[in-house]
Amino acid sequence: GRAVYVKYGCGGCHAPDGTGGIRNFNYVNDTEPNLVKVVGTYTRHELQEKIEKGVSPVDKKDPKGPTPSLYMPGWKEKIKGQEMDDLLTYLFSIAEKDEDW
Repeated sequence: GRAVYVKYGCGGCHAPDGTGGIRNFNYVNDTEPNLVKVVGTYTRHELQEKIEKGVSPVDKKDPKGPTPSLYMPGWKEKIKGQEMDDLLTYLFSIAEKDEDW
């Protein structure tokens, strides 16, 4: 799964280890999501849908300001089958674990 993460350049925005990424001007969260913290909030199916559909730049810090320059494109046509399964497994392996688990 890590090989898929690297192959498709996920670390370019989310950092090589998934701990957060580069600054995204006028994005409500300032930087791209820290995958270690957010992946565990999704089910496997929900995360797959998010990766396949992508994420449009809609969360502006200043509604009158520019559209954030970074967004996640949909990967449905590029990451599929075993690669998608491997990527999902990898992402859940790096996710913070709920203390109740």
